[in-house]
Amino acid sequence: MSAKNHNRGISLIAVLAAILILLIGLIPLVKTAPIAEDISQRAKIALTFQTVSEKLLDTIERIYGEEGRMVPEKIAGNIPHSPEIDYIAFFKEEKEGFYTITLILSTPKEGKRYQEEFYGSLLQK
Repeated sequence: MSAKNHNRGISLIAVLAAILILLIGLIPLVKTAPIAEDISQRAKIALTFQTVSEKLLDTIERIYGEEGRMVPEKIAGNIPHSPEIDYIAFFKEEKEGFYTITLILSTPKEGKRYQEEFYGSLLQK
């Protein structure tokens, strides 16, 4: 009989090389997880702010949209159904009975303060 070596299977070097390749591919994915979480959180806040701003601008129009109603220079407060969201609305009269509105919404999240501006107009009828 001849001394032929019929080794079958995977060598330890091949296994270690495969693990190394997997780690090289997985490390960047693991590093991006916090970034993806932050982007997701910001998107959620932006969507909430958009919804709140539309409702608040509608409320402002309902309250101050009547002709002859006094419009203040500024109003501020927090949103009743979202008390963690603060708002400041500035009114600037462009023409008699026509105002531009700058609405600033802000909220604290995880030690940071997120803030966004929205713009609208008010025409008294």
